[in-house]
Amino acid sequence: MKVVITPSKIREIFIYNSIYFEAIMAKKEGAAKAAEQPRVKTGIPGFEALVQGGLIPNSINLIKGGPGTGKTIFSLQYLWKGLTEFNENCAYISFDNNPERIKEDALLDFGWDFEKFEKQGKAKFIRIDPYSTTNIQSDIEDVVTKAKAKRLVIDSLTTLRVSLKDSYIIRKSLYLLMEALAQMGCTTVATSEMSRTGELGISEDSSLEYFDLEEFAADSITVLYNAGLGGKSDRALRVIKMRRTDHVKGPVPAEISGKGFKILGKSEF
Repeated sequence: MKVVITPSKIREIFIYNSIYFEAIMAKKEGAAKAAEQPRVKTGIPGFEALVQGGLIPNSINLIKGGPGTGKTIFSLQYLWKGLTEFNENCAYISFDNNPERIKEDALLDFGWDFEKFEKQGKAKFIRIDPYSTTNIQSDIEDVVTKAKAKRLVIDSLTTLRVSLKDSYIIRKSLYLLMEALAQMGCTTVATSEMSRTGELGISEDSSLEYFDLEEFAADSITVLYNAGLGGKSDRALRVIKMRRTDHVKGPVPAEISGKGFKILGKSEF
C-alpha cells in the first residue's frame, strides 16, 4: 500500500515535533533552574546527589519508614551537620522519647555531642507532651524562636496522631501544624512511622486515611527501608516526591555505620 504524505500531514508532524521538542526543552530548563536555586544541604553522604543539591529552604520534609529503618538517625545527622559544617542553629522536638536519652545515644553511637552545642545556645532538645499541651503550634514556634533555629526536627508525627481523639481533630491539628511550620523560617525534617510496608517501604494501604494530609502538605517525602537481613544491600532509601526538584525516582542502597546514615555508590554494594 502506497503511503501518501500530504502537505497537511507534513504540517501536522512538524507541529507535533515542535511541541514535543519545546516540552523536552522546558523540562530541561526547569530542572536546570531548580538546580540553580539555593538548597539546604543535609550533609548526609550521597543524599544531595539525589535531590539536586539538598532540601528546599524553609520546606517541610517527611521521613517515613518502619521501626529500625533509621529515621531518627537521619534526622539527627541532619541537625549535626547543620551545627558542625554549616554553622546553623537547630532544634529537636520529640513527642515521645526523652531528649536526654536521644542525646546520649547520639553521643555513644556516633560521637555527636549535642550537649556541647546546647550549652553554647546553638541547639535545643525538648519534649512536648501532645497529651497535655493546649497549643502545639505555639509551643514549637517558641522553641524555634528561642533557639534561633534554621533546622528543625520533629520526631515523630505518629505520636501526635495517636494522642488525638478522632479523624477530624487529627486532620485539623495536622493542617494547623503544617501551616505553622511553613511560616517559621526554618527547614523542617519530620519523621513518621509506616505501620505496614510493601516492597521498598511503600505503604500497602492505598485508602485515603488521615495520615495522607501530612504527605500532601509536605514539600518532600523520603521513605527509608530495612529488609532486616543484614549486609550492605539490606537498607534502601527512596525519594517519593520533592517539589521543584528533578530527584532520582528509584530506590537507592544505603547503610548505617558508626558515622551515621550514608547513600551507597555503585562500587560500594
